[in-house]
Amino acid sequence: MILEKPLFTRTLHRNGIRNTVTVYGAALRVKEYLPMPLLTLNERLWVARQRTGWEQREVSLLLKVRQATVSDWEKGKATPGGDSLQSVCRLYAGRGVSSSWIMTGDGPVMATLAVRNGT
Repeated sequence: MILEKPLFTRTLHRNGIRNTVTVYGAALRVKEYLPMPLLTLNERLWVARQRTGWEQREVSLLLKVRQATVSDWEKGKATPGGDSLQSVCRLYAGRGVSSSWIMTGDGPVMATLAVRNGT
């Protein structure tokens, strides 16, 4: 199978393990979805925003929060509360990102994701 150019790639470092996350566009039409249980909530929020193509500023305007708040959520410096998290899920669900994936990390993200563990 020939893969098209990825939308983005990000390397995550946690517990001494380097994980490279590569996200391909939905146009790839791959029916398999690889689970990503290693991603934390803040990392899933970052992936969801990247998947929609929005900037942090746009998300903050849509959610009526400060851009610094969105940045803190994605960096893991803060966690969105119950109402905020529901608003985030609704916002990204409107762009095709699974709410249950954002909340739990289970199921498809709606993009093809590949995780490669390395050293």
